Amino acid sequence: MDAGLHAIIHNHDGTVHVDPTSGSPSTTGVFNVEIIVNAERRGKIVTDTIRHGDTTARIAVLPTAFNENKTFVISIYTDDTRLRAPLKIASIRLGAYTGMIVAGIALLFFLLTKSIMRNNEDRKELELLQEKTEKTEELIRQTKELAHHQRLESIGTLTSSIAHEFNNLLTPIMGYSLMMLEKIPPEETDMYDGAIEIYEASKKAKDIISRLNQFSRKDQSSTFKLVNPEELIKHTLEVVKPAKPENVELKSDISCNGAWIYGNETQLSQLILNLILNAFQATEKKGGSVTVSARENEDRLILKVADTGCGIPEEVLPHIFEPFYSTKETGKGTGLGLAIVQQIAEQHGAEIDVKTGDGGTEFTITVLTGPSSKQ
Repeated sequence: MDAGLHAIIHNHDGTVHVDPTSGSPSTTGVFNVEIIVNAERRGKIVTDTIRHGDTTARIAVLPTAFNENKTFVISIYTDDTRLRAPLKIASIRLGAYTGMIVAGIALLFFLLTKSIMRNNEDRKELELLQEKTEKTEELIRQTKELAHHQRLESIGTLTSSIAHEFNNLLTPIMGYSLMMLEKIPPEETDMYDGAIEIYEASKKAKDIISRLNQFSRKDQSSTFKLVNPEELIKHTLEVVKPAKPENVELKSDISCNGAWIYGNETQLSQLILNLILNAFQATEKKGGSVTVSARENEDRLILKVADTGCGIPEEVLPHIFEPFYSTKETGKGTGLGLAIVQQIAEQHGAEIDVKTGDGGTEFTITVLTGPSSKQ
């Protein structure tokens, strides 16, 4: 056994000796183990402790059973500190690495949780901003509607006053023109034609004043009653036939199945009349057709007036229901026709839908049927 606990064990004069493998000072005399073989210690285990530097070892000698005096079993074992040291270091490193991994996982979980919380806060803030934006847009829309209604109310008040004043002026003009027609001699054709022009112009002005009056009326609900829409539409078609251009075909497809609507018969007739006249004007240049249809659909009546005209330009469409807005030539429109249509529809709780394109325009009026539709 040397410095690494290696030595030579031998039998000398009946005594077992353990000598170092080298004669260096560091190992000489370190081991002094002798096993005396005598009658008292025969078959006994002899042990001793060997120390060398930081190393400690135990040695044991046991005579064998078949030859107790000559053959021995030698056992030398050392402290396992050196064996356990790498394991201890590995355990420490494993613990450190495990701690680092656990700390990393904890940090990752913390960051993930914080990120989720931040995302939730951002989402809530975004929802709050969207809600505020929607409320702001709704407020802007209501403000615009209020301003629009106030403007219409002001226009209605103004037109009512103007209509009244013009009506007072037109009444004597029409009356005197009729008196002139009765007194003009038949041979005075030029004078007679002039008086006719005065009367016809006054009559057209009277019609415009009538439309202004109708537009300025705010409530006529007291005159509402049950109306047969099928009869109303057919009667209106008969009234409007004289105004139909020669190159325009007027078609009808009416099947109301006995449905009734609750409303003002005069106003509803005016609504249909205005839509048909607009359709005539849209098709009179190139010719085409105007179709008036009515159908009952569950508890609603769907009225449609469609033409094959040029359609409504996209930039004009948002303004078609504005009072006095017109793209027609001077003398062919007042800009009140569709404004009156919208007003009458609102008074009857009806909905208006417009579809337009190169193939023409279609107005759809949807109104409740039966006594339950009373406003």
